[in-house]
Amino acid sequence: MTETKLEFIFEDAYGYQLKATVTEWNETSGIWEASDISSFTTKQFRIKKPDGSFQTVGADFETDGTDGILVKTVTSAMKLLNQVGWYNMQIILSNELQYFPTQIIGFKVDDPL
Repeated sequence: MTETKLEFIFEDAYGYQLKATVTEWNETSGIWEASDISSFTTKQFRIKKPDGSFQTVGADFETDGTDGILVKTVTSAMKLLNQVGWYNMQIILSNELQYFPTQIIGFKVDDPL
């Protein structure tokens, strides 16, 4: 499962961070907890745009990965949020032994004034 804090994103916006926390259900405590994802060497945000096209961008640990938080600063060169509408995002984590796609989350990009 992932969590995102993206709010009021406008078309062609850049200079902010995509940020997500990878969590997992703890059967013992009965709550969602941040996952230790520090062993993953490939970390990506895979994003489906409103027109159905996909864009994949590399992500980085915010700290050391033990808190489950991944970030990516959006740059103007990425042309990531260049369409108005609903986007879906999935985190892809992998290493030599594991491939882990997360749950898909959605967010909306609006037309600026």
